[in-house]
Amino acid sequence: EVRKNKEGKYYARSSVVSGFHMLLDDMAKNFEKPAEDLRNKKIFDFGFSDPGKVEYRDGSRQLALNKAGDRWLAGAKPMDSVGVQSLIDRLRELSAAKFVDAGFTTPTVELTVTSKEGKLIEKVGLAKVGANYIARREGEPGLYELEGKTVDELIAAAGSVKEQQAAAP
Repeated sequence: EVRKNKEGKYYARSSVVSGFHMLLDDMAKNFEKPAEDLRNKKIFDFGFSDPGKVEYRDGSRQLALNKAGDRWLAGAKPMDSVGVQSLIDRLRELSAAKFVDAGFTTPTVELTVTSKEGKLIEKVGLAKVGANYIARREGEPGLYELEGKTVDELIAAAGSVKEQQAAAP
């Protein structure tokens, strides 16, 4: 339980520790922020752990990439690691410009990222709305508005994923 006194100081009481305790000013300032400022704006939670599988689908392009050792494969075909890494970087960078309550329609881009040795599977749909996109994470009620430029860069990165060229003899 957190309370603010007349002087603007915050005090907390816990069910674990008896009594009221004054909170530090920098911690107390978080209670003055709107809830939206405290929400996680990242679309994917895989962070800096490398995913083991990435699936991408938009109307014109479908990719199913699996990591085998230090190589990325599409089926049995080895893929250029630079292009795949660029796509992963764009997925990692996806974050909300703001949160919205409505506007998600039919997804134009569908993404699935499997990480943490198959223990974390994240599915996201992106629907174009005007110049921007609305993202919806599977199993979550919240919607994220993404800047169109960010998603356009993601789509371009997916388009740049190519089969690895055979080494010259």
